[in-house]
Amino acid sequence: MQRKETWIKRAMTYALLALCLWALGFEPTMAGGIAVPAPRDGLIHGKAPLPDGGPHYRLPAERSPREAKGLQPRPTTPSPPPRTITVKVEGTVTSTYSELPGELWVDDTRILVTNETDIEGTPSVGRRVVVIAFLEEERLIARRIRVLQEELFEFRGVIDELPEDPYEGSWTVSGIEVQVDRRAIVSNSPNVGYYAQVTGYLVANRRVSAVSVRVLDPAEMASSFEFEGPIQENNPINHEGAIWVIGGMEGRVDENSEIEGTPEPGKLAEVSGHISPDGSLYFEHIRVLEEGERLIRFEGLIHEIDTENETWTVGETIFIVDELTFVDESRARAIPGMWAEVMARPRGRYYHAVRIRVERPE
Repeated sequence: MQRKETWIKRAMTYALLALCLWALGFEPTMAGGIAVPAPRDGLIHGKAPLPDGGPHYRLPAERSPREAKGLQPRPTTPSPPPRTITVKVEGTVTSTYSELPGELWVDDTRILVTNETDIEGTPSVGRRVVVIAFLEEERLIARRIRVLQEELFEFRGVIDELPEDPYEGSWTVSGIEVQVDRRAIVSNSPNVGYYAQVTGYLVANRRVSAVSVRVLDPAEMASSFEFEGPIQENNPINHEGAIWVIGGMEGRVDENSEIEGTPEPGKLAEVSGHISPDGSLYFEHIRVLEEGERLIRFEGLIHEIDTENETWTVGETIFIVDELTFVDESRARAIPGMWAEVMARPRGRYYHAVRIRVERPE
């Protein structure tokens, strides 16, 4: 009798509990042969029976305010793809590849070169290169490799800063950083405010590694000249010198004149010198340009400087102006409206500017 009363009390307790849960959103179902209330979605969520063998319950998943109102959930916005990190590396090749894909070492940086890499020139050991690469899984993969041409650049400007005697170190000539080491030839004693004729190679960050620096006295500058033209006459040089004709200009050449290359009629030459007291021209330096060195000379007003596409428009001609181009702004700042003298080589539909001298229009 006592067991029957206990069973009736337990049944009433379960019935009351089921009624309460039904009011909260549950419906009865069967689990293990015992009638128990269950969620209205028809699922039993419990995993282990309670100590007294009773039913298991789990509240329904929490719904968003939109779902509670019977609305569809908002569509999720897909996250953007990861941004590609692009890196520019400029330096000297210390180790190169024998086949593709392979590894290229620029100074202390390892770069993977693939069949899809755009390569201009041959990146052999010792050559200076500019590499555009992207970062992927902690590796640098080359997208473009350009071998820098080791061409001599020459410009003239005012010495703004220079180290103490023996003048080795970093000079500033008309705002351009010039590296002068013990191998560079420095003619005459330099002083701040004097003019300097600098010859050297263009290196990283538009710096110049000097081969020679010729210091010019301000009084000497008034009588100096430079030009380029074909050699028309190159008479033999004796102890009294000789008269040469270059680009229609007659000038005296003697044993002190510096001559680079093999001068022959018809060849193009760069000439610099000074006007003698009697008004005649003295050719101090003559550089004969070989076939592969010949450049096309342009002059005109700067109409547009497109830094994004690395092009300048001078006159009606479009030039590629990149990290290989030496821009001499010692006479004027490079902005539209200034006059530009451009030395360039043909490249496709455009010209690749080797050096640009900017001046104020007359």
